[in-house]
Amino acid sequence: MTIKELLDGFVEIHNREVNNRVDFERFLDGFVEARKSRIRSQRTTADDINVFEILDFKYDEVRHSKFLAWLLNPELEHAQGSLFFKYFLEYAELPVEYAKKSYKVETEVRHDESQIDIEIKGDKSEFLIHIENKVNAAEGEKQLERETRDLEKKRVRYRVKPENTHALYLTPSGELPENARKFKALSWRQVAQAIKTFEDNAKAERAKWVAEQYLYVVENYIIRMKEE
Repeated sequence: MTIKELLDGFVEIHNREVNNRVDFERFLDGFVEARKSRIRSQRTTADDINVFEILDFKYDEVRHSKFLAWLLNPELEHAQGSLFFKYFLEYAELPVEYAKKSYKVETEVRHDESQIDIEIKGDKSEFLIHIENKVNAAEGEKQLERETRDLEKKRVRYRVKPENTHALYLTPSGELPENARKFKALSWRQVAQAIKTFEDNAKAERAKWVAEQYLYVVENYIIRMKEE
């Protein structure tokens, strides 16, 4: 290799690195300007705010159960009646006609052997639904066996027909553990679909906004955790 060839090669490499540096600097300048523009926009819209992230819902099973119960309850502030319950039943593959009945929703309901996360019961004993919610925890020892016995006792006490008595095991994966007994698998992805459909069809803008905010947390924490 001659000295001239060596120098030409050096110049070529140098010019390429200069061009790469210029491209990177342009990219960085563009990013900084976009970030500044975003900050200016946030001062008037604040659309990065998510109240559920602020309140640290992410993996808190009790908080998720309470909020789902709030959506399911036809008498609360979302003012959409049984709309979410209708879509929840649809995606959980339960009879949608339950949403036309009068019913009550409770959380952390104590029974003889267990405590169920969410209970939905028809006022005239037309149906009974128990939901065991798991976000980031495993089933307790023989937990579903105890809950199945308690569900059966309550069914008999309120004279609910066996075919109208349901138990759902809600998890990120939608899988059932061994000895699930009467429990049927329900995934958080199915719940997310119900939330999205509720958001699309709710009449009140605030109800839509709350559903959108909650859906973001479900998709980006609970469902993503399962996929990772």
